[in-house]
Amino acid sequence: PDANTINKISKYFNFLKVDALQTLVRISNREQNLLAKMQDIEFIGFSRVILKGRALLGSVGLGGNGQFVKLSSLLKLGINPWGDTLTEDLEMGLKLISLGMKIGYCDDIITEQEGVLNLKSLVIQRSRWLQGHLTNWKYIYKILKSKSNFITKLDSIFYLTFVSSIVLITL
Repeated sequence: PDANTINKISKYFNFLKVDALQTLVRISNREQNLLAKMQDIEFIGFSRVILKGRALLGSVGLGGNGQFVKLSSLLKLGINPWGDTLTEDLEMGLKLISLGMKIGYCDDIITEQEGVLNLKSLVIQRSRWLQGHLTNWKYIYKILKSKSNFITKLDSIFYLTFVSSIVLITL
């Protein structure tokens, strides 16, 4: 993260009154090859389109790098806030939503991560993400019963199941 990240995060937590915040993620090695460049385009598109839209609905999730959770909110998740799925970040976000907590998004804070550089690594990474989505379906009932608003519930469940369904249908 850049040097001003903590100051910016603090302002978002105070202004938006959120329990967690997801930032824009970029691929740091995007100039290394075409696959890394395509992942950067994917992450920018996902963040600036999908996450901004989900933010308007109040249903941003947590994923990958660039996520921040207030300690007071994290403590409400119990002794094991990260859970046991392969996508512990997604799981933590779903736990927050299932408790009626709010997650915000900001794209003026950029967090960089390395992209994978070959197709084999990409398939392994995306298979893990798919498995993580599938294993997190266990939160659907908790989200439905949560104090979150109807739109947040609907969008969170749609996001969780849509990603998995599309991949499974195309197999």
